[in-house]
Amino acid sequence: MLRTALAELRAHPGRFLAVGLAIVLGVGFAAATVVFTSSFDSALGRSMAAEVSRVDVVVTADRGSAQGSTVQGSVKPGSVDQVTPDLDKLRATRGVFSAEPAMRAYPGFTSATSRGAIALANIPVDPDRRWYSLASGRWPASGAELAVAQGTAKRNSWTLGSSITLGEAPDARTVTVVAILDTRISALTDATDTAYGTADLLSSLNGVQVGTADTAYLLVAPGFTPEQVAATITADSGGRLSARTSSDVTAEAVRDAGNGTSVIVGILLAFVSLAGLVAAMVVANTFTILITQRRRQIALLRCVGATGEQVRRSTLVEVAVVAVTGSVVGVVVGIVIGRLACAITGIDAADFRVPAGQLGLVGVIGVVVTLIAALAPVARATRIPPMAALRPVDGEERVRKVSAVRLGVGVLLVVAGGGLLAGGVHLGDLMIATAGGALTAIGVLVLLPWALPFVLAAFSGLGGLFGAHGRLATKNLLRNPGRSAATCTALVMGVGAIITLLVASASAQAGADQAVGAKYALDLQVGSRDDLPNSLPERLGRIEGMATTVAVTGTQVQLDGNDYLAYGPTATQFESVRNGGELSPGEIAVPGYLLGNGGLQPGETVTVRKGSFALSLTVAPRPISDDGALVMLSEDLRQLDPSAGVRAVWGKFAADADPNDVLGRVNPVLAPYAAVTVSGSGPLRASTADLLDTLVTIALALLGVTVVIAVVGIGNTLGLSVVERTRESALLRALGLRRGQLRSMLAIEAGLLALVAAVVGTFFGVLFGWAAVGAAFGQAEQSVVLSIPVGRVALVFVGAVLAGVIASVLPGRRAARATPTQALVDA
Repeated sequence: MLRTALAELRAHPGRFLAVGLAIVLGVGFAAATVVFTSSFDSALGRSMAAEVSRVDVVVTADRGSAQGSTVQGSVKPGSVDQVTPDLDKLRATRGVFSAEPAMRAYPGFTSATSRGAIALANIPVDPDRRWYSLASGRWPASGAELAVAQGTAKRNSWTLGSSITLGEAPDARTVTVVAILDTRISALTDATDTAYGTADLLSSLNGVQVGTADTAYLLVAPGFTPEQVAATITADSGGRLSARTSSDVTAEAVRDAGNGTSVIVGILLAFVSLAGLVAAMVVANTFTILITQRRRQIALLRCVGATGEQVRRSTLVEVAVVAVTGSVVGVVVGIVIGRLACAITGIDAADFRVPAGQLGLVGVIGVVVTLIAALAPVARATRIPPMAALRPVDGEERVRKVSAVRLGVGVLLVVAGGGLLAGGVHLGDLMIATAGGALTAIGVLVLLPWALPFVLAAFSGLGGLFGAHGRLATKNLLRNPGRSAATCTALVMGVGAIITLLVASASAQAGADQAVGAKYALDLQVGSRDDLPNSLPERLGRIEGMATTVAVTGTQVQLDGNDYLAYGPTATQFESVRNGGELSPGEIAVPGYLLGNGGLQPGETVTVRKGSFALSLTVAPRPISDDGALVMLSEDLRQLDPSAGVRAVWGKFAADADPNDVLGRVNPVLAPYAAVTVSGSGPLRASTADLLDTLVTIALALLGVTVVIAVVGIGNTLGLSVVERTRESALLRALGLRRGQLRSMLAIEAGLLALVAAVVGTFFGVLFGWAAVGAAFGQAEQSVVLSIPVGRVALVFVGAVLAGVIASVLPGRRAARATPTQALVDA
């Protein structure tokens, strides 16, 4: 029987093409997801913790500690004692290869083309520790030279040779840009203004000795592990130093930054199992078709002495060969697709990962799932009697009723899954919600053959619009709900998966915007302690890429005895430019450093004073301004200062604008105004949106594979229907139904099934998408934002219906080949 199985594969490879395609697509989807997510995690880790990507151990010191074995005291002029790691003692620690300080400064800057604040870090002496590279120019060699990131240079209109003043008089330093650096490991690494200089420059800005810093980066000597060195340093310092491996620092950074994107990645990984289930259903249906087509051949084998067990082994060999071949090809295809996905998202080749163990497991699962899916068709083959060889075609259509047991199991799964789903959302646990969603989806699939006649009945009037063959199509669907359910189930899952992702991604983007907007409510904020020229808001509003600008009044006030600049936009102004945050009359938004540990609590009443006038306001939940100013509505500010002038211009970028380009046009306009500060979330918010959009694009492309599998499944199941209804098709031809009408009848059947699948899939897709977002954002301790991208959902809906109709083309042509005489021959 082994030789028989191999001979069958060699003689009729085309018969197994549909099965192989389903396996390749299913395994390829899973493999591509594994490759992409592994690479994405690597890239996200590098981007979020780029500074430690070239080091082994990060050492930080507790402020206020006394001198110890690996710490030393240093005094910054005008400050209290600051404890810093002793670099010499760290270098002498067993297992340490090298140690360098990590110095930071955040000075304000002015230049001929811009002004603002910049994050400044020292350039490591060891070139291997520099995670960035030169795009142009040369490395700074003195404290009078500076290297800036490409995005920073673009936003501030800086080039090689640009002169920049850092800090304020009398300690200001003038430096020259001598290098433009490529720091774009990902979209997130170049969103804020950053620059790099020598240790001399950082020391002069901080007012400390060269090499003094509260953080040190270490490389580990060969033969030692970062964990060993970190533990040694922590023990030697008596706990006064915190030594962590760079992998731990990276993992923490990814956790802090990945809440929005983890929603998409988590849902995408959950869809792997759904795609596998869709592929398994297609495999089962396709093998059923093959067994039906080979019914006479198998019966002849039984006539010449083959036992049912031999038929079973022979068929399983065929399945195993196809499964192994399809899984191997699927893994290879998945690796290629994953690499393309990485290239599209800008993931560097250094971060491309091919996890052999996980991919091997995917291949094994593909083979196992295929074998399991084929068990029922194989068992059916063993029950074919030898006498079936005497009948040309078994044209009797098999109608199977939905059993009470299946109905009960389906209801139980839906109830249990729905409970877990609701519990996961309520508790903010994505794992519980995913398990609940999976159980609910399985329950829906189990109940679909029972529920489908009721749903089809609701759409039956549509078939009548196409005449007699349309009514016949509706009758055919209703008389065999099991087959109809099998036909549209795969498409239900494909549509549901895509709608779930669309809803989840739209909600994740809205949530990410809200999270960024809560911290940085404005794309652009231009502030001044003096009144701004009346022409400035209009000039900024004319800049390409600026959607809206508003002139905001402001005045100097006092809060808890300290002086602050307070802004007072009108409610309409604030609504027109805000990304997030809420502000009502009687509320005041304070800087983030004053909230929580800063001493003020949301809802607390504070008193704001202007001269002799005092006004009581309630602290708003979140800050709005990111330049240290207070914000209240104009009606409240006018009570404090009726003559307040324009002290700020707030702006919102156009949806399709490049924030770096916009800021590059804004900065030259503001450069002549010495007292102006520039801030806002534009680059950061746009980079987050770009990353999520890219993830969604890749995810949708991968999920499109699920729809392709579903379309293959519809074609296969319609093919089975054609085989079972050969005599019926011939009889309809004998009664006068033309070939075109017969093809139309099958197209209407497929269209109605696809329509039902699209309706059911869209309903559950929206439900599961909202549940996934609710659980994921609850787990991330973020407020839930639900959003439905109506345009994209409608496009998927229409596409699913068209895909179903297209899947009927080949089966329709086969059915149309039935001749009227066949009805008499088979009688």
